[in-house]
Amino acid sequence: MTEYKIEKKVAMPKRAAHPGRKPKYPFNDMEVGDSFYIGSRQDAIRVRGALQHRMIRGKAKDKFSVRKQDDGSYRCWRTE
Repeated sequence: MTEYKIEKKVAMPKRAAHPGRKPKYPFNDMEVGDSFYIGSRQDAIRVRGALQHRMIRGKAKDKFSVRKQDDGSYRCWRTE
């Protein structure tokens, strides 16, 4: 059995910065009233899924809306 020595007052190093991957959608850069073009219904479903994931992870301080436009394409707006 290995014996471990307990030490006091040893500073814990800061966590290494992990940039992760670049966000696919510009949610973090949007201000209220901003929007971005999505295109197809399938892409709109993906954007809505990303927004749900954001809400589940607790980053839902802002609100978004995905709507179909008159020409059949979709767009995402930041509403709050």
